[in-house]
Amino acid sequence: MSPLNTSEIDHVRELRADEMQQLRKRAFARLADYGRLFGATVVSVLLAISEGLRPLFSWNPRAKGPR
Repeated sequence: MSPLNTSEIDHVRELRADEMQQLRKRAFARLADYGRLFGATVVSVLLAISEGLRPLFSWNPRAKGPR
């Protein structure tokens, strides 16, 4: 049985930690992108709904003409 090379094990652990950090950064970046897309979609839907509802609340029956 060969002796354990602790320096090589430590090096591999550091590489793995770096890889996990990179994966975390990518995941958070993707999550931020999806959050921005979701926010933009929600805003555009709310604007469309408000434009559809605007005529219902701006109708004034007295504004048809002079009496």
